[in-house]
Amino acid sequence: MKDSDIKTIGVVGAGTMGHGVALSYALGGFQVVMYTRSEKSLDIGIENIRKTLNMYKVEGVLTQDQCLRTMKAIAPTNNFGDLEKAEFICENVLDDISIKKEVFTKLDMLCSNRTILASNTSTLTLNSFTKNVSRQERLIITHYFNPPFLIPAVEVVRGVKTSETTINTVCEILSKAKKIPVIINKEIPGHLVNRVQFAMWRELYYLYNEGIASVEDIDCVCRGSFGLRLAAIGPLLTDDMAGTPKWRQLGIEMCNRAFSDLSNEKVVPQKVQELLLSGKGFYNLEDYQLKECEDKRNIALLQQLRLYYPNLMP
Repeated sequence: MKDSDIKTIGVVGAGTMGHGVALSYALGGFQVVMYTRSEKSLDIGIENIRKTLNMYKVEGVLTQDQCLRTMKAIAPTNNFGDLEKAEFICENVLDDISIKKEVFTKLDMLCSNRTILASNTSTLTLNSFTKNVSRQERLIITHYFNPPFLIPAVEVVRGVKTSETTINTVCEILSKAKKIPVIINKEIPGHLVNRVQFAMWRELYYLYNEGIASVEDIDCVCRGSFGLRLAAIGPLLTDDMAGTPKWRQLGIEMCNRAFSDLSNEKVVPQKVQELLLSGKGFYNLEDYQLKECEDKRNIALLQQLRLYYPNLMP
C-alpha cells in the first residue's frame, strides 16, 4: 500500500490526543473518521477542534473557508463499524493493555487485511497488546506529542514483524500531514522521547522533594536555559558545540561527577505522589486558570512552529 492509496484515516478516541490527531490529518487533506464510544466525549472533541481552528483563524494561519473545509473533513461517530472504510487507523485510548488489546482485536476483525493499524501508545510495546492480531506486518506505533496538532515530531516505532512497506507508507502519510516522522528502530518501553522526559522528571521530582528550589523557579530556569537551546538545535548538537576536544573532555569529566550524584529512585517520592494525586498539582490552579495556561502554551507553540518549522504550518 502506498500513501496515495490512503484517502480516509480512522481515529479511535476523541480526547486530549484523539481529537488533535484527527485535526492534524484533516489539516493534511485526509478524510477522517473520528470514533469514540461516548457521545459526550465526541461532542467535547468536536468542540475542542472548533476552538483550535478558531485560534488558527485569529492568528492568521487559516481563513474562515479553510476552517470550514477542515471541519467538514472530520466525520465524528459513535458507531465502531464506521471505521471499516479507513485504510489507516490510529488508536488513542488509555495506555491500558487490556483496553488496547480489545480495540485492536475488534479492528483486526472489522477492517480489510490491507488496513494499517497504529497505536499512539506512550510507553507500551506493540507486542504487549497485539499478540493475537493477524496483520503483524501492518502494525505500528505512531506516538504523537501533546498538542498533536502543533508538535511536529511523531515517533514511528516498528514492531518485531512490521514491514518496511508499512514503515515507508506511514512516514509518507505523516509527511503529507506536515509532521516529522522519526523512526525508532527497536521496541523499548517509553520509546525515545518519554525515556528522556522520565529521566528529567525523576531528577526534577527529587530536586523539588529535597527543597532545592521552588516550583516556580524550577520551571523558570528550565524555560530560560536549556529549554531555549533544545527548541533551537536539540541536545546532542548542543553537546557538540561545547568546543574543542579539550573542553569536551572536561565535559565528560563533569558528567562523570554529576552522574554519580543524580537521583536513581525507582519510584516517585511520596511527597510528590501525594501532591499529584491530590488533584491540585504543583500549582493548585483552578480549571479556568489551566485553560488560560493551555491557550497561552498553544499560541507560544504556534509562534515557535512559525520560527523553526515554517514549512510545516497548516
